[in-house]
Amino acid sequence: MSDMKKAYEVAAIAVRQRLTKQRPEDLQVLNKLRKQDVAVYAGSFDRVEDILACLNVPCTMNPDASKLDAQIIFVNCSSSYDKALIEHLSQRVNEGKWLVSSAWALGRFIEPAFPGMVKFTGRATGDEVISVEPSLNSLWSDVVVLGTDPQWWLEGSSHPIAILNPDKVAIEAASHDLLSRHSAPVVAVSFDWGKGHVFHVISHFWCKRSRTPTQRH
Repeated sequence: MSDMKKAYEVAAIAVRQRLTKQRPEDLQVLNKLRKQDVAVYAGSFDRVEDILACLNVPCTMNPDASKLDAQIIFVNCSSSYDKALIEHLSQRVNEGKWLVSSAWALGRFIEPAFPGMVKFTGRATGDEVISVEPSLNSLWSDVVVLGTDPQWWLEGSSHPIAILNPDKVAIEAASHDLLSRHSAPVVAVSFDWGKGHVFHVISHFWCKRSRTPTQRH
């Protein structure tokens, strides 16, 4: 087993333990998820399906997007996406589905599927580690634990996020490091689309390795 796989399995245990103590109703929902409830579309780089496996959350890989039953859709980072997939998933979200995406999906999937909301700034990052500050009451607010300083590894050529519609797009997490280095502080965003919802994050959910800037981290 790789060190990263061990790290994610330990993190999954920690997530479940925290939900047991603080959000038992959310853990019940997590435990009730069925394979047909969660759809994952494979990418060239990210592998969110491996994270779901660590959490014991079943999923269906690459189901027919024109006949989608899943309520939650994950779109992995990829160098390209099929035009029909973009059109079908855009319609599914409009009808009420949740869609979660990462990294290069920003300009290559999110922009054409949900125009006028967010876009790639056009200036990629390097291989670097940034601090992360989740917004109050955001989906990521539970990431913060007293006494910790969350860090996020940006693999080389990560795509910073520009917000086109600030009235409708919520900033879920930001970074002073991203602001100072790339003039684009946003780490994660979310927005409603029709009856559904979209969540996008810079870089990957499944990292290939870890980096700690200092011993404290």
